[in-house]
Amino acid sequence: MSYFKTPQNEVYAYEDEQMEWVAEHNKIAELGLTEISEAEAMAITNPPRPLTEEQIRAAIDRVITQRLNGVAQVYGYRDIYTPVNALTSPLPQVAQEAQMLLDYYNAVWAYAIEHQNEAAKYVIAENGIPVRVDEAAVIADLPAFGGAA
Repeated sequence: MSYFKTPQNEVYAYEDEQMEWVAEHNKIAELGLTEISEAEAMAITNPPRPLTEEQIRAAIDRVITQRLNGVAQVYGYRDIYTPVNALTSPLPQVAQEAQMLLDYYNAVWAYAIEHQNEAAKYVIAENGIPVRVDEAAVIADLPAFGGAA
């Protein structure tokens, strides 16, 4: 399959067998076609849908939760919510780790709530359309964890 676009960004796709006819009848020059890749053709014919404000906030929340879960998993917990059960552990090290993780959880969400109106700075746009959230930038702005993670 060969893909071409016109100066007006109309996309034409030709099967290999059709290319002979297109070449013989000089359609490439006649229509002002430029050969493009399949990926370029898909980008033109299926432009990305812009993220809504709700989708942006949900994506940021997901990144934050994944970061918190990752920190908790370093300490052997399934997720960031599991250490709450260990806060009252009779083992001092376990209770201390649980408190440290809970303190980090609170610091991260306090930061996120305080800066929630800055969500736009994490958006990656393609051709002026907000299409995804820069996960690395979100994580970089979060408070640093004081433990081993």
